[in-house]
Amino acid sequence: MAEPTLTATELLAWQEKTAQSWRTLVEAHPEILAIDCNIGGATTAGGLLQHIVAVELRYAERLNDLPATDYAAIPFDTAEAIYATHDRAVALFKQQLERSDVDWNERIEFTTRTMGPARSTRKTVLFHALLHAARHYAQLATLVGAPATSCQGSSAADFAGLRVFRGAAPVALVSGCGGSGATAEACSTQELDPAKPSDYQGDLIVPGATQGAWTCAMVGGWAGWVPTDRLAPVPAAPAITTRQWLGTWVNTHVGMGRDRLVLSRSAAGRGRIHVAGKAYYTNAAHNVSSGELSGEALAMGPFLHVVDGSYSPGCVLDLTYDVTSETFRAVDNQHCGGFNVSFDGVWRRTVAKR
Repeated sequence: MAEPTLTATELLAWQEKTAQSWRTLVEAHPEILAIDCNIGGATTAGGLLQHIVAVELRYAERLNDLPATDYAAIPFDTAEAIYATHDRAVALFKQQLERSDVDWNERIEFTTRTMGPARSTRKTVLFHALLHAARHYAQLATLVGAPATSCQGSSAADFAGLRVFRGAAPVALVSGCGGSGATAEACSTQELDPAKPSDYQGDLIVPGATQGAWTCAMVGGWAGWVPTDRLAPVPAAPAITTRQWLGTWVNTHVGMGRDRLVLSRSAAGRGRIHVAGKAYYTNAAHNVSSGELSGEALAMGPFLHVVDGSYSPGCVLDLTYDVTSETFRAVDNQHCGGFNVSFDGVWRRTVAKR
């Protein structure tokens, strides 16, 4: 079996996604630029961002056989100015990657700010420029307040404490920091789009401990630090009654016609709903994997948050009801059964509610 590979184009796309997340954050919180910093020769977070985009641009220019822009001339007073430089660099990188006549093993000579004259292959210069930014963005994540310690989120069904994301802008999630005392470089930052909960496996967020302006949270199947000011209470409208949820439901996704969810009144009372179901996955060799779910939920606005903690890691399922179609969208945390088994999809009722 061939080794998995990561192409320069894929790495550039990943770097673009990371940069967009930081662009959005700094645009919303320009005060970040003034935070004290002693990384990479910078004295402020704005200076570190200047360093990130300056390295991108200057190496992109070298790869295109252009004179390198004067480092001191690269502005860093606003997010717009900083990322205009980034955009110029990305355009130059793409220009090189789209050419078929580039010899990536060719050695080029250039002069660096700190090490003087240097000589390296075009391929090495390209990957250094892209990975250099990734390292500093990880440092920046802790600099602006995200803790460098591990976040152990909980999926416990504390219905009163559940939250949703506030606003439509992407949300930074910092994770993978390791144990207590881990360095900033160990952390990774990714962008979550509140409009695409299926990307991060859930609608509802289970908040935990806070440190400064950050909250350790379980977001679908992921645990990480998110800005506390991006968390909001679950909306009360549209209010879906218990009766609207009850019944037997089938997944409308192609190939999932056997999947079932049964929503019934819980023996615990107090408006609780019991959710039980089965889902299946059949591979090309006709081998079947299955998963089961059984848990309690409470209707909150248009949502149900279901947790089955009978095994570890527990299965978490979020349901979002659509009043117009009388269907609901389901998103699980990918821990609800065997290989590739999922309750994700749009579900419709097949048996009348009781």
